Amino acid sequence: MAILTRPTQALVYAALLTHSVLATTITNTCLPGPFTRPDQVPCLGDPSLLPHIARGSAALSTSHPPWTHIPFCPDQTDYCVFTHNAFHQWGVSILGIPAAKAKTVNETSSIPFVESLFLSNPGLITKKLEQKDPPFEIIDIPNKGKGVIATRNIKRGTVIMVDQAVMLVETVFPQKVTRPLGREMLNEGMARLSEEGSEVARALARSGKVQDEISRAEDIIKTNAFSVTLGGRAYMALFPLVSRMNHGCRPLAMVNWDSETLTNTIKAFRDIEEGEEITVSYSDLGMLSTERLAVLRSRWGFTCSCELCSSSEEDLAASDARRKRFNELGVKVIRTLEDGDIEKAIGYHREVIQAIQEEQLTPHLGDYYEVAARLYTAVGDKKSAAKFARFAVEEYTGFGKGLEGKEDLQLLAKKAVPADES
Repeated sequence: MAILTRPTQALVYAALLTHSVLATTITNTCLPGPFTRPDQVPCLGDPSLLPHIARGSAALSTSHPPWTHIPFCPDQTDYCVFTHNAFHQWGVSILGIPAAKAKTVNETSSIPFVESLFLSNPGLITKKLEQKDPPFEIIDIPNKGKGVIATRNIKRGTVIMVDQAVMLVETVFPQKVTRPLGREMLNEGMARLSEEGSEVARALARSGKVQDEISRAEDIIKTNAFSVTLGGRAYMALFPLVSRMNHGCRPLAMVNWDSETLTNTIKAFRDIEEGEEITVSYSDLGMLSTERLAVLRSRWGFTCSCELCSSSEEDLAASDARRKRFNELGVKVIRTLEDGDIEKAIGYHREVIQAIQEEQLTPHLGDYYEVAARLYTAVGDKKSAAKFARFAVEEYTGFGKGLEGKEDLQLLAKKAVPADES
């Protein structure tokens, strides 16, 4: 299994089925799809085969760089399957709207964004994401299927894993096509990956009761997809390695999507000991226990038995109380700031930070420390402002967060009095 959504930072206040070919099928002819039909062969981007591109409502040109396959564009939908089967190690298929078609339906398209990435940086495609001596192994875990276990101690903020997207499907795609056509396009995209990529994708967990091949790709994506943004549009993304990480309501790791490389980086949420299972959160971290259980049961079909959910009624109630307080405080901070009472807002915000630390509601506190530094600056408390600025810079740096545009914060942090002198 994997994650549907990444935890949000809500309290950061600063801010082709009817195609016809133009030539008779002969040996070595490349047809535009579906690749999964036995009477057709894969489209591998051979320039000599370009005259055989089929017509379609997407009005594609007779050239298709940087894709290794002729895009598969059924007439019944605005969507196409775009594939580069040599991307990183396993290839990638993207189900999105072509730019030309997007204009006719008053939509935007993320496909030009990806094409620009591939064409401007060929090394991005050929680079394999090989990790030497990874600090984890994927093993069978009782009652959980596959899971990821730490093979040595891992420090907080350490990169555990970098994984590539093999499938990217627009979030609204299922509402834009009939189910049979949607399933065929998903299977098409998965089949066009490299042989190894298709194998690792099809080996991922499935939660559906129907185990037929027609619904296989749909089930795999539904069970394992992340929610990401690509070129300004929302997508479901499939990551073969990250998908092996199980859920934890107090996760040990965090995810960081990079749309410039189509990769997901997993970092340690806290110090992890050898032998611990490395977990991520499938739900928003601020959810109460009843909300989490309902989401996990309805979306993934399991009842959570993580350490927090298995704790005593008293401990679980205390956790819920902290999370509820956390959510309420966020509203109070905003309201008091709107009323112009910065001093009171600072008090509430300090309580937010305390709740986060106690409940481990976010992997790092950089954003919250920065807000505190700016609030203290507004009331003229230079010493406190510098202290929280230093905390913010340390958190951003420790988690590989960029400091671009935060030069003033870095200058303020340098004015902080060392802890042993304060």
